[in-house]
Amino acid sequence: MLTSVKFVALSTHEQFSAAFVSAIISLEALLLGEHEAITNNLAERVAFILGKDSDERNEYYDLMMRLYQIRSRIVHSGNTDMQLSDLECLQRMSYGCITNLLKSYKPLKINNTKDFIRWIRKEKFT
Repeated sequence: MLTSVKFVALSTHEQFSAAFVSAIISLEALLLGEHEAITNNLAERVAFILGKDSDERNEYYDLMMRLYQIRSRIVHSGNTDMQLSDLECLQRMSYGCITNLLKSYKPLKINNTKDFIRWIRKEKFT
């Protein structure tokens, strides 16, 4: 969680494209374990944490997939063609995930990333 907070905070002070990548790293640090497939898992987990119903979750999923494509263009080809609104949206999503998980940690008995991933998988498959 602290790594996630650090990277989302960095994203508010860095150059535009670096800020975007830091905001994505914040979500990766918060929601992914080591050696996991990134794009789909990240989009699903963001959608699950932020969406209140299936329609909202689908919207968050699609949004996260689009934002991750921007991240990939920045990292792999140096393409920095993005909107400020994309960065702001990503930062809000990261803060939202951090906040929602902080509210949920104690009642859900989540102590680490593995516990979180187990909880998400259980919820997803029930």
